[in-house]
Amino acid sequence: MRGGLWQPIGVLPVAALDEALLERPTEELQALARREGEPLRIAAACALAVRHDATGFDALVEGLRDPNLRYPCLEAMRHLGDPRALPHARKVRRRPFVSRFDRTQAAGVLAKLGEAEGVEHILRRLRRRFLDDDRGLACELAGELRMREAVGALEPIASDPRDLFRGAALKALMRIDPEAWEGPLLRIVRDEAEDEDVRCDCAEILHELGSAEARDLLAGLKTDSEELRSVLCELFDREV
Repeated sequence: MRGGLWQPIGVLPVAALDEALLERPTEELQALARREGEPLRIAAACALAVRHDATGFDALVEGLRDPNLRYPCLEAMRHLGDPRALPHARKVRRRPFVSRFDRTQAAGVLAKLGEAEGVEHILRRLRRRFLDDDRGLACELAGELRMREAVGALEPIASDPRDLFRGAALKALMRIDPEAWEGPLLRIVRDEAEDEDVRCDCAEILHELGSAEARDLLAGLKTDSEELRSVLCELFDREV
C-alpha cells in the first residue's frame, strides 16, 4: 500500500525530518551535527546520512536513547552502512519493550552490514501473519538490500489480493529481480480490476527500475483510475 503504511505512527522517515535541512550546504549540516546541545543536531545528522556523510554518527547514537528519534536514527545508520553501528543496532534489536518497528529497523542496519541476525529477523517478519504491522517495513528492507533469500517469503504476499502489504512486496521483488518481475508488474498496472494502490505502487517502481520499453508503456497508459492517472502525471511531469 502506498503512503508509507509501514511507518510507525508519529515517526517521520529520515527524508521528512526537516525538508529545509535537506537543502542546506553540507558544511552547515556538519557544524550543526557536531554542536552539543544543538536542537537540530540529530536532524542534521540524519540529513547528512542521506548524503552518506558520517560526521553526525555520534548524534545518531545519542538519538537511539529517545523512543521518538530511534526509528529515524536507525534508518540513517542504514543509509550510512558504517560498521560502528553494529553494536548499537544489536542492542536495540535485542532490547525488551522496543517497538516492532524499531526492532525491524535495527535488523535492517544489521542486514546491511552483512549480519545474519538481521537477515533472519527480516525473513521472520515477512512470514508473520499476526502482530505484523511492521511487515511492510520488512518488505521495503528486503527490496532495498536485494535479499534474494527473501523471494520465497515475498511471493505469497505479492500474490494475495487481500494482503495489505502486497504493493510493498511487489516493489521489493522488482528491486531484487527486475527482469523477472517487470512483466507481472506491467500486467497489474494495466489491469483495471486491480487495487488502485497496488497499481500505483507498481507504476512507481517500474518508472524507477523498469526498462525503457516499460517506461514508454507507462507514459502512454490510458486508465479509468483517477489516482493512477495522477501518479503517472507526477512521474512523467505532466498535467493531470
